[in-house]
Amino acid sequence: FVPDSLSSKILNEARKQLLEDQLEGQGDAESSSARAPKKQRGNWLGKDEKNSDDDDDEEEEDQDDNGFEDQIIELDPQDEADLARFLKKDAAQMNTLYDIIQAKIEAKQNDAELAVSQVDPNEFNMRDMDAEVVEMYEQIGQYLSKYRSGKVPKAFKIIPKMINWEQILFLTKPETWTAAAMYQATRLFASNMNPKMCQRFYSLVLLPRLRDDIDEFKKLNYHLYQALCKAIYKPAAFFKGLILPLLEVNIFYGFE
Repeated sequence: FVPDSLSSKILNEARKQLLEDQLEGQGDAESSSARAPKKQRGNWLGKDEKNSDDDDDEEEEDQDDNGFEDQIIELDPQDEADLARFLKKDAAQMNTLYDIIQAKIEAKQNDAELAVSQVDPNEFNMRDMDAEVVEMYEQIGQYLSKYRSGKVPKAFKIIPKMINWEQILFLTKPETWTAAAMYQATRLFASNMNPKMCQRFYSLVLLPRLRDDIDEFKKLNYHLYQALCKAIYKPAAFFKGLILPLLEVNIFYGFE
């Protein structure tokens, strides 16, 4: 059982609590309504500021466009030709660096082949040489024209190591050598030269001498026979420099 005085106090406290709750609810509603217009107003203000910035940018662009003046630039004919050289319409016609280098190499090869084709292989082209060198090898040639046996000059032994060995050899006049000197020369060249150089010596020096000796004496000199045997030490040069050139001759003696 609750006394009347206590029950009245409870009711009063309940009313106060209810009233406070109602007042707090109204305060929250008013504060939210007050914030909403501010937020909306802020959004409108942000849009206005953004629109105003866009308008300013458009005005600046319009001003820039208005300040632009169309001009026609006239090119010099030489400049226009240079520009057209680099700006080709047909990409297939553009040469790469490889094409340019390859074209130059082919041009050099063609020039070299033309120069070689115009040179007679049976002729010796003399270069400018020192007069003392020319005189020395001419004297060696005179010595070889009388050679029978013994040592050959040291200057003659270094001929295979020279770049212009054919020119130096021409100074000694191989057609005047004795058979013994031809054997010594063949032994020297076969031992110190590569097959291509030996082939040149065989075809230009040794073969003519062999044919002349057979034609004159109807047989081969013993020293020349030794030279022929020594030439076999370079088989490729032997066949290309002696056998094949002999077979290419339309008229030759059976005993050759």
